[in-house]
Amino acid sequence: MSHGGRPLPASDPGAARLGRAAARLWLRHRPSAQAASRPRPVAHALGRSARHFAARCGNVFARLGLQVSAMLYLVFALSFGYAGWQGWRSDHVHPGAHATPTTQWELALGLIFFYFAVSSLLRAAARRS
Repeated sequence: MSHGGRPLPASDPGAARLGRAAARLWLRHRPSAQAASRPRPVAHALGRSARHFAARCGNVFARLGLQVSAMLYLVFALSFGYAGWQGWRSDHVHPGAHATPTTQWELALGLIFFYFAVSSLLRAAARRS
């Protein structure tokens, strides 16, 4: 037998070992059907990193959203509370006078928005970053 015009050595153990080693290397690096369906290690690591980064950004943005909404609630609480306080002072100029329904609504809304602000700040503090 000849290979490329040269006769193959009949019994060279070194050549046989070299051929088997080359075949093992070739078969090891050839993608099988199962290996082709699995993601590559680098792609898998990049995907995990991207998911982790997105989760961390989502947590940060959720915490920031809670803090911003708490500040908005606090602005409403202060505005209703101040209007209610002014109404309370003007309603109680005379002894024995009662607060008007508008003043009562303003004070109630001020307390409700203050509760929303405090609960949002506590939820933001409890959320892991």
